[in-house]
Amino acid sequence: MSEFSGETLFQLLPAIYRTRDATQGYPLRALLGLLETQVSGIERDIAKLYDNWFIETCDEWVVPYIGDLIDVRQLRPIAVDAAENSLFTQRGYVANTLGFRRRKGTRALLEKLAQGVAGWPCVAVEFFQLVSTTQHVNHVRPANRRTVDVRDPGPLELLYGPFDAATHTLEVRRAVGERGKYNIPSIGLFLWRLQAMALEEVDAVADEGGPERFRLDPLGADTVLFDRQETSSSFSQQNREAGMPGPLRPRAVWADLEAVRQTLAETGKRPPSAYFSKDPVVVIRTGAGVIPYEQIAICDLADWQLPAATRSYTRSDGSSVDLPIAVALDPRTGRITFPDGTEPGEVHASYSYGFAGPIGGGTFERTLAPVANRKAYSVTGGAGALDAVLAQWATDKPTSAVVQITDSRTYQLAAPLIVPAGLALEIRAAGEQRPLIETATPATEWLIEVDTESELELGGLSIMAGLDITAKGDASLVLTDTTLVPGRALTSAGDPVLLGAASVTATEDGGRLTVTITRSIVGAVRLPLEDASTTKVTESTLVIRDSIIDGTGGADPAIIADSATLDRCTVFGTTELTALARASECIFTEPVTVARTQEGCVRFSFVPDGSKVPRAYRCQPRFALKDIADPSEQAPIVARIVPEFTSRRYIDAGYAQLLHRCAAQIRTGAEDESEMGVFQFLHQPQREANLRAAVDEYLRFGLDAGLFLVT
Repeated sequence: MSEFSGETLFQLLPAIYRTRDATQGYPLRALLGLLETQVSGIERDIAKLYDNWFIETCDEWVVPYIGDLIDVRQLRPIAVDAAENSLFTQRGYVANTLGFRRRKGTRALLEKLAQGVAGWPCVAVEFFQLVSTTQHVNHVRPANRRTVDVRDPGPLELLYGPFDAATHTLEVRRAVGERGKYNIPSIGLFLWRLQAMALEEVDAVADEGGPERFRLDPLGADTVLFDRQETSSSFSQQNREAGMPGPLRPRAVWADLEAVRQTLAETGKRPPSAYFSKDPVVVIRTGAGVIPYEQIAICDLADWQLPAATRSYTRSDGSSVDLPIAVALDPRTGRITFPDGTEPGEVHASYSYGFAGPIGGGTFERTLAPVANRKAYSVTGGAGALDAVLAQWATDKPTSAVVQITDSRTYQLAAPLIVPAGLALEIRAAGEQRPLIETATPATEWLIEVDTESELELGGLSIMAGLDITAKGDASLVLTDTTLVPGRALTSAGDPVLLGAASVTATEDGGRLTVTITRSIVGAVRLPLEDASTTKVTESTLVIRDSIIDGTGGADPAIIADSATLDRCTVFGTTELTALARASECIFTEPVTVARTQEGCVRFSFVPDGSKVPRAYRCQPRFALKDIADPSEQAPIVARIVPEFTSRRYIDAGYAQLLHRCAAQIRTGAEDESEMGVFQFLHQPQREANLRAAVDEYLRFGLDAGLFLVT
């Protein structure tokens, strides 16, 4: 297909007409340029129509039409903007429909179906294989034993899960919820909803107890290490424990490494490892280099036990060999220890942690604004490198600049940041990086001054400090994909250091401050309120979208502002506002107080009793009580319709994730029947409904499938 370069039509004219046009100032070329613009648009449309013939290249809105050609069962629709994300698109399901139908009724098909329809890794279990039965002599199943060997702790850890190999007595109920598993017609689909977020080359934090003790989490808290997702697209290979995005099971990793060392002692060659060969779950690097995985010992480090420098292994011929042990690792806490007398120096680690979705500072993919027409600065190496680059920026004073951090190291800030009038500055992490920024102590705030018509944007960062903003004019602060650690910092146990401390505070000096928070996790946000006793304008505006605001249980409100707009947020703590323009699909765990209730609205949200808000539309629990007048009947409904979370601690993988047993009015109470709160964009109810509909089509006759959530 031809491509128009801007003068294609003009160059097709005879030379005499081009010469005459030049003498008259090129009016003909200008006219043909306008025509060429329209022709180029038509050609692009034709090219797009050709792309839309194929499921791999078509637009998302075309997917259902292509699916209709092969009679794909109608699934619950998901918004196009969400469907363009690979987690929600039905493109893979439609593309693999013929392959699914050829393998209808097989266990491997059900696993691939769950991944293609819902985007959740899955392990399918045929429960009849685990039912304890009297065996027929013509069909002996040696693995199907009547009793469990209580002397072997490995299988006991797997009881009732997707990799359970023990036998169970018959259960005659249907496979619904956690019931009806071990029945002859029951098939269990075990689903992993949490995602494994990979961190690369972060700075491990030394423990005060000794130079051999470290925590892998740069926040200095104990954290559970996750396995990296490694699901196969092949129908011949079923999913296994190694490669599912869940917490690492210490005994499984220990057995894997022990088998590696035993083979190494026997043959002298390092064999592959299920957890460390292809995509290592943990990589530890010291000043001497990366530690080989066969030198990692899996231990319980609750008491910070130091490992022996060597470990003895017996060969098949009866001889023994000593193999070196460089480090001990506890996957349940993220702790590591080195042998006594070792001086590792700086320790860097790569590992994965679990979280429900791409919220806050993380290593997930982000859409970064282009650097064109902006002064660009690059930062790497950690320590004081960021301070040095910001000092250079302050000297250069470009009109618009971006400071990009290209690694996930820890950076210390000492100097305040001043954004002069009329300047725009963005400090962001590069793609798939999560740098940590900290001040001298958790109580030390990062002082930021923004002048008239200036803008500061922070993106992709994890900040272990509070932001103290001084606005000297009409200025704005933008937080995107950023974490301001609730409580400023974490103790070693993962609890907030400063309970109730604000992550964002502001002082306005004759101007207005606008704070915009998008896809972020922050502690309390407290902006100045309007002061009627003075003549200066002191109005703060707060806009929050798809974020978590965590007051950490302090006595002060989690949000204080003059005017606020909140969309799809989860707020832990009370909220005090002068005016609320809109609150949509939010969860407020504690009462909301709005001074001006005659303006604004609250819609599709959970608003606790005792709140004072503008007009409410389909808000819980009030909406559930609209037809019930008897107070005695209202009380149990109010007690039932409350948000329940997997965890409310920031360090936990299930932080702010709604429990599956949470009331349906909350779990499906958003405008599009998704869940209320910060994870509305995951559209989990629709994905679950789509999976149930698809499973019914591909399940063998007479079988009953149940969905069981592992995370």
